[in-house]
Amino acid sequence: YFNSFSLSKWIKYTGIDNLKISLDLEGEFALYIYSARLNNGAVSRSLHSKIKIRAKGNYIYSLPFCSDDILYFELTALEDNCVFKGGFYETDLKWRVPNRIKLAIGICTFRREEFIIANLDRLAHAVNDQNSALYNRISVFISDNGQTLPLSELESENIHIVYNKNLGGAGGFTRSLIEALNVQDKERFTNFLFLDDDILLSVYAVERNVAFLSMLLPKYQNSVIGGAMFSTDERYLQFESAAKWQRTGFVFNRRDIDMRDTINILLNEQEYDVNYNAWCYCCIPFSIVTKYNLPLPIFFHMDDVEYGLRNKLPVITLNGINVWHLYKKALVNAKNDYYDVRNRLIMLSQFTPELVKELAYIYLNSFTKEALKFHYARCLNGLEGIIDFSKGYEWFRRLDTEKKHKKLFNNVKWKNSSEDIDRNAIVSMPDESSMRLGSEKRKIALNHIFSLKNEQKVFFNDNSMTDTIDAKSICVYVPSEQKVIYYRKNNFLAFRCLIKHYKALRSIKKSFSRAIKEFNYRITELQTGDFWTKYLNIPNNLKIDGKKVLFVASDNDATSGAFRSMVVLSSILQQKYSIEVCVLLPKNGDGTPLLREAGVRYIIIDSEDWIVKIGCSKKEKKEKRKKIRKTNICAIKKLCKLLQEEKFDLVHINTSYSYIGAIAAKKKNIPVVWHIREFLEEDQTREMLNRKKGYLLLNSATNVVAISDSIYNKYKDVCKDKIVMIYNGIDHK
Repeated sequence: YFNSFSLSKWIKYTGIDNLKISLDLEGEFALYIYSARLNNGAVSRSLHSKIKIRAKGNYIYSLPFCSDDILYFELTALEDNCVFKGGFYETDLKWRVPNRIKLAIGICTFRREEFIIANLDRLAHAVNDQNSALYNRISVFISDNGQTLPLSELESENIHIVYNKNLGGAGGFTRSLIEALNVQDKERFTNFLFLDDDILLSVYAVERNVAFLSMLLPKYQNSVIGGAMFSTDERYLQFESAAKWQRTGFVFNRRDIDMRDTINILLNEQEYDVNYNAWCYCCIPFSIVTKYNLPLPIFFHMDDVEYGLRNKLPVITLNGINVWHLYKKALVNAKNDYYDVRNRLIMLSQFTPELVKELAYIYLNSFTKEALKFHYARCLNGLEGIIDFSKGYEWFRRLDTEKKHKKLFNNVKWKNSSEDIDRNAIVSMPDESSMRLGSEKRKIALNHIFSLKNEQKVFFNDNSMTDTIDAKSICVYVPSEQKVIYYRKNNFLAFRCLIKHYKALRSIKKSFSRAIKEFNYRITELQTGDFWTKYLNIPNNLKIDGKKVLFVASDNDATSGAFRSMVVLSSILQQKYSIEVCVLLPKNGDGTPLLREAGVRYIIIDSEDWIVKIGCSKKEKKEKRKKIRKTNICAIKKLCKLLQEEKFDLVHINTSYSYIGAIAAKKKNIPVVWHIREFLEEDQTREMLNRKKGYLLLNSATNVVAISDSIYNKYKDVCKDKIVMIYNGIDHK
């Protein structure tokens, strides 16, 4: 896993065309060079060379290029006192210059001093080693949520530690991102590496990562390098290596794999359909780290998934890039269920809002079953996640996260097991499909209430609903961890679960549609540096010195030329000219992914345009006026509030279809640039509902931009000296 060379991936992603192996040897050896690939599900090996070596120092050998997945070597001592000191693979880039790489490493920690100090020691040694690929190439930013690390002992020129509020992994990692952003002008980071605090880190993994980045072809430089998660208990076991979120759940292709087996190494070399990598080890291009594209404040769980789905970057994995993680998957923590439920619902509201209710009903059913297993805390927390999501965006934005975390219910704890537990434990039988029926669940519930038997039952790893029949308590024993947890029958908690179930059901039916819409429309407000610096209660050093512009779009359509032109213009103004940009959208639509990809913030306020078909009936015009009054009066009030709170310097209206931006800007005395991209009557057989009032409002703009000579000629008498002509094309260079 560590010493083989991922030949097919290096050729594809870096374009290398030659390869050598350099070995530091002393004595006489036999060197065997092999390649391997999968052939119809079996390992196919080829022996390319067998060389007898006598060396004292570096021995360099050119390796063959082939169509196989990996190259590797075997070394056999042919005499006593032979020494193998190590080695490396090398290539000659010839005319190519390696990519400049500067890595910012972000670590969020909460009282994991043992892991942090050990990993920092390894990194510090590599940073100061001129022979290391990490020499002068990394800076470490640690967010200490527990505020317990000894700053004076650990901080250095390349290691920066800040005490942070305990806002979970999301809060800690975002603080690290912000600290790196604050010094980006000086450091010019090319990549950001997320690392968990409870890992064993091999510096060789980071060195391989940096070497790979330094040779990446330009078309792949906007990729994520995903590190695998191995177990600290069984160090040969790969727990996860990138994954995919699909509809309402995960797809894991490379989970619980024994990496001592060659076939698994080759299977791991395959390219799988994945869309995120866990933040135990996740190296992203720094270009996506902006003050408008920070993680969501969801405490922990799903922050890495959401950020991966939002940025839509390809994920590359390589054998040898991994960490060993202190992950106890069998030891369930009831508090985590709250975050799993709430955060997944929030995430789906952003990407696939039509699936939110479907997932909520799945959780409603599954967590209600937990109560019938005596897992009352899991039931209460899971259902509370549903209820809290239904409270909507404003409630979530104002939530005191630390206080909420402390209030989550947990009445059971894992304890060390004893020998008699091991002897008495039995395997739980899964509930039959009939358990899905309400009548079967009612039978179990009635048994809980009226049964006079007081049995204690012991099960391996987990218990089912039927296991609780005639039981007073359930003991779950996890042999791999030598831990037990006791679940006891409690009719009071069972009644609380019943009440919570009906509250959650009511919230899905009554409040979910509103909550989904709120999160979908306003979620980007929580991804900004302005929000995060207030949330973390730290100085905002991310402010842009340039102006602040609000673009008002007339649609949210990815196929619209006007919309796409606006996205490009917004991105250029933001990235090249340091102008802070936000786009106001009139509704939900398929244009929002374009804005996300461009790193442009957006806000959705429902509004109606003022355009009708030429020759439409009086009834149709009356209906249009009714819709405008119903929607736009409220929209203009919201927009006025937005302009006042965010202090925009300019409002840029993207087409002649939308007008609410002009009215709101006029009320707040903000200059308006109005972009006219269409004739209306001549090319779209449409017109303003009230042309006279429309032209008066158009003439009130500070400047009007026509995209062609013809449009300029049509509106020059309306807008007089305010109109200018700029062709609808933008040269990036």
